[in-house]
Amino acid sequence: DLHSFPTRRSSDLEPAGTYPTASIPFLSAATRSAGNLFSLYTNGAADGTGTGAWTLPATNLRLGNRDISADLAFDGDINEAVVYNRLLTATELQQVNSYMALKYGITLNNGATDYLATDGATKMWTAGKNPGYANNIAGIGRDDKTALYQKQSRSSSDTLITIGTGNIFADNASNTASIDDLSFFSWANNNGATNYTIAIGTVPNATVRIARIWKVDRTNWSDQDLMIKVAQGGDRYLLVNATDPTFGAGTTEYAINTATGTVLVNSANLPDGAYFTLATKIVGPACVNNGIVAWLRSDYAANANSWIDFSGNQTNAAQATVANQPAQLAGGLNYNTALQFNRSEEQTSELQSQNRISYA
Repeated sequence: DLHSFPTRRSSDLEPAGTYPTASIPFLSAATRSAGNLFSLYTNGAADGTGTGAWTLPATNLRLGNRDISADLAFDGDINEAVVYNRLLTATELQQVNSYMALKYGITLNNGATDYLATDGATKMWTAGKNPGYANNIAGIGRDDKTALYQKQSRSSSDTLITIGTGNIFADNASNTASIDDLSFFSWANNNGATNYTIAIGTVPNATVRIARIWKVDRTNWSDQDLMIKVAQGGDRYLLVNATDPTFGAGTTEYAINTATGTVLVNSANLPDGAYFTLATKIVGPACVNNGIVAWLRSDYAANANSWIDFSGNQTNAAQATVANQPAQLAGGLNYNTALQFNRSEEQTSELQSQNRISYA
C-alpha cells in the first residue's frame, strides 16, 4: 500500500493507476474532503478516490511504518513529508507539488501541469510552451518564500543530463553559485531514443546524434555559466539550436570533455525555447574511422564491471557478476592502465559486449 495515512480505517484505499517504478522517486499525496471522501495523487496526477470510516488516531504521526508490525514498513528513502489540517485548494496543491517536483527532478502529471511558484503567478516550467517536450522535466532555480534553492539538477527518471550553475558538486548544498529569487532555468525532452543514429552535417566534428532532444524553458533567468554533464561514451558533443529541433543551419557545437563528461556553456547561448541534444563522432585509432565498430581503451571509462566504447558506436562491455569481473591494473603496460583478466578452474573473468558485432 503506497498510499497510507496516519488514520484508523476499515479498509485500504488503493491507487487507480499503476504503482510507481521501483527505484524511481515519486510524489504521493492524499486529500480528504466531504467527510470520508479521499483522493489520491501520484506525481501530481489524480490516481483514484474512495470512502471509508476513517478517524484520526490518538497516537503521533508515524513515518516509515504504518504499524508496529514490520510487514507494514516502507522500504526506501523519504525526502520530505508534509501534513495539513485542512483541504488544500487545487492551486495550493499545485504549488506544493511544484516545489517538490523541481527540487527532486520529478515530472508532474506526465508533463501536463505547470510548475507554479509561491507567488501564484511565476511559472518554473510551463506546459503550454512545450508541446512534445514534456518528458523528464528538471530545472534549477530559487523561490525564497519556500526555501527552494536548487543549483544543480537532473531528472530522476532520466539521468543522462545534469545541469548545474558554474559547476556540479556532490550535493546541492556544496554549490556556492547564486541565483536570483523567482528565477528558473528548466528543461524537458521529447523522450526520443538515446542511441546515435541520426546523421548530422551542419557542424564541424560530430557525425551522428541521438533522437532525444531537450527544450529550454526560462523564467526571469539572469545569464551565467552552466556546467552540463553527460554520461561518458567517447567523443561527445552538445548541439544547441535556438529555434530548430532538427539542428540545421545555426547549430552550435560544444565539445564535451572526454575525461569528465562535462562542458561549460553560458546560458546566454541557451535562450528560452532553445533545443539541445547529444552527438558523437565515430572515431578509430589514428583517425582510421571507416568500419570502426568498437574501441575499448583501458584509460577511458574502464571499470571492473563495465568498459565504455570510445568509438561512439555504444558497443559497450559489461559484467554484472562480481566474481567474473577483471581487475584494474594501474601502469599495466608501459605505464598505461590495463584491465587484468584471469582464467582458472575456479573463476574466469570476462566482459561481454552489450551490442552484436557484425562483419561487413
